[in-house]
Amino acid sequence: MAYQAALRSRGTGQPRCRTAPGDDARVSARFWAAEADTARRVQQRLDSLGTDLGRQGLQVETLSCHQGSAPAPKPASTAS
Repeated sequence: MAYQAALRSRGTGQPRCRTAPGDDARVSARFWAAEADTARRVQQRLDSLGTDLGRQGLQVETLSCHQGSAPAPKPASTAS
């Protein structure tokens, strides 16, 4: 299961985030920002975010930021 969020901050556009919790308290987060400056600013803070998540007992697998639009979410699979 993945979670998505839109972040709002004055003057930075609207970066979007998709995060997927893994097994054993592992987490991954990918950010997308329409503007290059916003993507650069988010990228610069990923190490700090990873450290903060680690302090909360999470094992960070992936943190990344991309310029552009987030891809459409994959539909949830249903088990039968």
